[in-house]
Amino acid sequence: EVVMNGIDCETGVLIVKYLYSGNIAVTEENAQDLLSASNMLLLGDLKDSIEKFLSKRIQPPNCVSLLNLSHLFELQDLIKTSRKF
Repeated sequence: EVVMNGIDCETGVLIVKYLYSGNIAVTEENAQDLLSASNMLLLGDLKDSIEKFLSKRIQPPNCVSLLNLSHLFELQDLIKTSRKF
C-alpha cells in the first residue's frame, strides 16, 4: 500500500492506468487534478498533454483561472495562449 498525499482516489486510479497503458481520458472535470498529480510525480508527457487539452478549451469564463493555473504549474504555452485570448 502506497499513500500519496494530495492525490485523490479517482485521480490515482487514472494515473496508475496511464502508467500501465500510456492512455488517459482527460476531461474538463479531471484536468486540474491530473495536472497537479502529473506535476508532483514528474510525468512530463502527461503534463504536456493536459496543457494542450486546456489550451483548446480557453473561453471567457475560464481564461483568468487557466492563466493562474498555468503560472502555478509553469505551463509556458498555456500562459501565452491565455494571454492572447
